[in-house]
Amino acid sequence: MKLKKSLKDRTCSNCREPISKGSLYGQRSKTLISDSKGQCIGTEYRKEYAFPLRISRKYDYCERCAL
Repeated sequence: MKLKKSLKDRTCSNCREPISKGSLYGQRSKTLISDSKGQCIGTEYRKEYAFPLRISRKYDYCERCAL
C-alpha cells in the first residue's frame, strides 16, 4: 500500500489510533454495494432509465498497520 502525508487529522480504521496532520498513512477503499444491472428511481424497472449502482467507503490506516 502506498503511503502519503495526511493533510488533516484522521483515525486508523484498524487500531483506532489517531493519525496526526503531516504523518504518513495509507488509504484503501472497499465496495459495499455493487449492482451492475442497475437501479431505477420509482416503482417500475425500465432498462432505458436504469443506472449502475456502486457504493464504496474509504478506510484510513496508520503507517504501522499499512505495512
